[in-house]
Amino acid sequence: MEPIIYKMSGGLTHLLGGLQTCIDAAKATGRNIWIDRTQHYASFPFSPIEFFDFSAVGISIEDVVLRQDHPCYGNPRYQSTLGKVDRVVLTVDGEEKMEAASMLNAWESPHAWHAGGCSKFPEKIKLQKEVKDGCLLQVPREPYICLHYRNTDMKTDPRLLYEFVEELQPTMPTFLCTDHLASVQEIKNELYKYDVRCINEPPEVGHNLHYGHPDKRKQILTAIKDICIMRYAEVFFPGKLGQSGLSQWIHKMRVNQDNDLFFDHKLE
Repeated sequence: MEPIIYKMSGGLTHLLGGLQTCIDAAKATGRNIWIDRTQHYASFPFSPIEFFDFSAVGISIEDVVLRQDHPCYGNPRYQSTLGKVDRVVLTVDGEEKMEAASMLNAWESPHAWHAGGCSKFPEKIKLQKEVKDGCLLQVPREPYICLHYRNTDMKTDPRLLYEFVEELQPTMPTFLCTDHLASVQEIKNELYKYDVRCINEPPEVGHNLHYGHPDKRKQILTAIKDICIMRYAEVFFPGKLGQSGLSQWIHKMRVNQDNDLFFDHKLE
């Protein structure tokens, strides 16, 4: 059977989560992965190998340009020929549980492909060294707290953020990572008693984390830098109770080395 074909879509958490679904399926069926570069995917018009290092995941991941007569040629959205996969979901009290998610057909299909889907958190995926080094230069040397505020396609109640800060009464710098430019000044005004800053201010038009920036390379690098800032914060809000996939992934990075994008994973 040929490698499983992955068609990229969405923001970084969505994109890498879908890729992790393919990695698990490939390991279960003794296959590798082709990343389909036939289409010019607007959200991620680059090879992920430019930014991410897959050397420790245990299978081969390569770019491929499919022929027009290939059964998996085209640009489908949020579909799959993959079979049953598991994903982690968080209950309201923050406890983890496993839930089965059924997808079409089976992993054993001769031409298996997957598009979209953030059903997994990335494991043993790391950044290319030059990308990682550029991110780590942005991390403040002094202790700081970090707030992740999502207010585009997924709304975060700002009162929860304000209550968190007021209860904490931080004396250290507070860095705000958000996808919503208009919220930056509103939050700073509400928390005027505290030292609220942004390492990267979002663009005027945003969706997910800097998803709408016209310069796609800058968009991706800026998003990774904000992820780095959240990863290394002394205190992170909203932690494991975050509703967005990104908040949940950041929490995973902070408590589980396998999920840490900034750890130097080795092939076992």
